[in-house]
Amino acid sequence: MICLSLNIISTGCTKDDKRIKIPVIITSGVEEISHSKAISGGEIISDGGEFITAKGICWSSSKNPTVLDNKTDEGEGLKSFSSEIEGLMPNTTYYVRSYASNSSGIGYGDVLSFTTLEENTKTVGEINFNPNVTYGTMSDIDGNKYKTIEIGTQVWMAENLRVSKYNDGTDILLIDDEELLSDLTSPAYYWYYNYELEFKNTYGALYNWYAVNTGKLAPTGWHVPTYEEWETLLTSLDYIGNEYEVGLMLRETGITHWTNNNNEQATNESGFTALPGGYYGQHGGEQNGEYGFWWSSTEDDLEPSPGLDWAVGFHLNTVFINPRMAGEKVIGFSVRCVKD
Repeated sequence: MICLSLNIISTGCTKDDKRIKIPVIITSGVEEISHSKAISGGEIISDGGEFITAKGICWSSSKNPTVLDNKTDEGEGLKSFSSEIEGLMPNTTYYVRSYASNSSGIGYGDVLSFTTLEENTKTVGEINFNPNVTYGTMSDIDGNKYKTIEIGTQVWMAENLRVSKYNDGTDILLIDDEELLSDLTSPAYYWYYNYELEFKNTYGALYNWYAVNTGKLAPTGWHVPTYEEWETLLTSLDYIGNEYEVGLMLRETGITHWTNNNNEQATNESGFTALPGGYYGQHGGEQNGEYGFWWSSTEDDLEPSPGLDWAVGFHLNTVFINPRMAGEKVIGFSVRCVKD
């Protein structure tokens, strides 16, 4: 009698030649690889006729990892999952696969390999949050997690939005060709110079105003701020007459991301942790590391230039703040959301 297996742990076949009911699972591709982290997951094709009691991914620097190596636990049931792999060494090859178990045993997905980046590779570095303030947390429909901060009477996201779906689950159009931007009047988003891996987790995505204007860009319970809500933020920090000092209170500290040496005086006292994501326009990306541009949900009430429509944004660099900056609606700016 010959017994077949499907990349599973099994003891053989039953006496009546029925295959043991081990789960069948597929390993998802490895994404968002940095020098110390990556993301993978799994899709359960069959539970083997028995309840899934555990699932996740396992990984090792040796081939054919098992649950006896490093693993995540994503709970019970058939639902597909995504897991973050943490604590990795730079410039190292790892092997990862998904697993699912029931009362009959453990089924494994295919083994995938990936190599972490060198530590000095420009993934733009982790965000330097203020350790002296208390942050909250929230997440978007993609599962991205964000820190939040209470400033005055408002609660703001302390990171730039990086979601790829509207809050109703539909995909936002991703544009990766600057030539398509010139006449684009439909909602879309971009990655600065198309560098998703390097820029996503720090600077977030760049959205055009048409995506903002759908009313579905912000996670449920949040919204893109109006011009007046940006003013409320500044007023709570005593902005009038103290423009430069308030800029220091809003910006992330250091010159890892704000590349101008003037930022060495930044305190991020507010916890807002403003980051210089630059913008993406009809002629490519500009000024990442020097300027931050964030949309408001307010249209500009001035007479538009011929052929151009404008909306109001918020502008911050290492020298000044412009709380009312008109921007072409086709340009990609960062987005911060405020709680409803």
